[in-house]
Amino acid sequence: IINVSLDDAFSEFHSNNLLSLSAQSQQLLETKIKATLDFVINSAIINLKKNLAITCETISINEPISSLATNYFTYISSINVYTTPPIGIDINATSFADGCSCENLNGCLRSAIIFESDEIFNFANVSGIMFDCLPLDGALASSFECFYESWCLSLIMNVSKTNMRPEPLHIQSRFEHNTSLKKLLDELMIEQITMTVNFSSYYSICNPKYCTYSYIHRFDILFIITFTAGAFGGILTVLKFIAPFLIKLAYWIYSLKNRDGPRTDYNKNQSTNLILISNTSTIIRIREYVSKFNIFQNESSTNNTQRQEILSTRLFITLVVGFTTILCLYTGLVERTTTITISNSSLLTDTSLQESYFDTLECPCSHLSIPYNEFIIFMNATFHPICTKKNFTSIWFQYFSPYQQTSIWWLQTDDFRHWSILFFNFLQKYCELASSTVFNAMEQFNLELFVSSEVMSPILFETKIHTTIQLFQKSTAILFFSQLQMFHGITEGNGFISTVGINMNFQVDRIALNAPILIKPKTYSDGTCSCGTSINCVELASFYNITHHKVYTIENIYTGCYLLESILHSSLSCFFSNLCRIDLMQATNLGNPNTQELGYVIDIPPLEFSSANSNFKINDTIKPIASQLFIDFWSSEISYERYYNACEPTHCTYLYARRFDVLYALTVFLSVINGLSVGLRSIVPTIVQLVYKLRNRLCS
Repeated sequence: IINVSLDDAFSEFHSNNLLSLSAQSQQLLETKIKATLDFVINSAIINLKKNLAITCETISINEPISSLATNYFTYISSINVYTTPPIGIDINATSFADGCSCENLNGCLRSAIIFESDEIFNFANVSGIMFDCLPLDGALASSFECFYESWCLSLIMNVSKTNMRPEPLHIQSRFEHNTSLKKLLDELMIEQITMTVNFSSYYSICNPKYCTYSYIHRFDILFIITFTAGAFGGILTVLKFIAPFLIKLAYWIYSLKNRDGPRTDYNKNQSTNLILISNTSTIIRIREYVSKFNIFQNESSTNNTQRQEILSTRLFITLVVGFTTILCLYTGLVERTTTITISNSSLLTDTSLQESYFDTLECPCSHLSIPYNEFIIFMNATFHPICTKKNFTSIWFQYFSPYQQTSIWWLQTDDFRHWSILFFNFLQKYCELASSTVFNAMEQFNLELFVSSEVMSPILFETKIHTTIQLFQKSTAILFFSQLQMFHGITEGNGFISTVGINMNFQVDRIALNAPILIKPKTYSDGTCSCGTSINCVELASFYNITHHKVYTIENIYTGCYLLESILHSSLSCFFSNLCRIDLMQATNLGNPNTQELGYVIDIPPLEFSSANSNFKINDTIKPIASQLFIDFWSSEISYERYYNACEPTHCTYLYARRFDVLYALTVFLSVINGLSVGLRSIVPTIVQLVYKLRNRLCS
């Protein structure tokens, strides 16, 4: 049971998907995974404790008879050859010398003893091993203390029929040697859970396309002074070059407007000629000005150095223009990110923004936790037809009910007709239990909170909710079937005697007052499997005659040591077929010595799946069907709009990246042009001088 619980817990843990919009840090990843694992393990512990408590209470209330006769025993209470039956059999509770009786609901817990001889007063206590009316209660109160002590093991080995000689345990444990099995079960017997998170594997699976980061930088005084000084210097440098041209241009325009004299045709022609001559003269003067333009001229300049200064000027202007072009291209092509905030956003606005700014859009929620029923419109489970077919099990129950009458003296205890109503009653009760389990689980799930700090995108929201729903559906089925498996294991451990008589037979050793009744395990599969050693013994269920010869075998329905084991191995394929159904009904009178007529046939519609795409098959045994909570498939619908309204975001922010910002490019240009100009003024003349010296040296 411990292994099954852990396997289910780890299966549930591995079925979890880690959803995140971006790659997470190793520390955060390990913290989340550890929290999830702790939650799954704690859930498994809680479920095991709950199931164990329910099972113990159920056994205690029903007071079953253990085949070990630890709580009750059967005996012959009377013999009278003139009465029917001639032998009276009674049941009495086990009692002890201190007056404790197993009729007490609290049991009679005491240390287990081993009788060292046939004398009842010669016994020894077994360290740590406890005895109670039911073996389960005694086992839960026991510890493994005996297995750490050599003398205690020797005591057990001396009365044991095995040749095994185990060594005492020397294992270091976080539990004390006298820790009870119940406390160990409360911890799932876990010594330590080790977990290794492979961050490299996570990162490679996440496979982020890019990484971004941001930092906050405010305009401090030093930056303002530096930026202002740089921009001011840049403006001065630009004005130094263009101001003379602007002044001359303004003066020329002004002189044209203030010319006097009447405008005759002769004057017009003469004026036109003068304009042409003036334009030609202007072009010549511009060419001459450009060819002799010299910004490096000073008082010490000579005719020999002017040529170098003019070349330096041209190189200077070329470099300035080149650097300016590169700077403009750079500032124009580089993306600049701006944070945009939208107040009172709506679903329509948010949806539109998600299409364009999915990676950077953030809309903080007003309510961080939202009940699932706020946005889950419905979630339904479609059950196996054995559970959905109206009155199906009830009709079969009524059909076989007459065979439970005491007047059917010729019916054998292992005949299917004898225990058939238990078969159909079990199916009906477990269908009801499955339905109530699903209903209660969905009620609890709908009240659980979905934590969301900000609005998720529709795709991410639907993915996460559907993953959560699938996990809920799987865990609900696992919990249901684990209860079934727990009862299965406890039944075997306690050695219960079935009241149907399919696992044990009573045998009287001698006819005398107070003589004990011996319990003989029943065998199946032609005597090769005994219910004394295994509860898994099964064979096809049959109808028998008075001499216990098979007269009819039922398709895919099994009988075995316990009713639960029989049902789990059985299939419902016969009830999907009209031919098998009619054949079964007609065979119900076989073996009856009072009639040769066939059994009566009633109209019971066969089972059929609600969908051709059913997850179950006709020949599936009940065990895998029960493991799925008798659920064929689930259906659900969620509403993103309801989620958005419940989240109620206060505002939305997103990052807007743009290029070719003219204002930004102009600001950067003015900031660097002054420094660039000063630097080039110092470097360019030196470069030209070096080139001239090198040329003169080569020429000489």
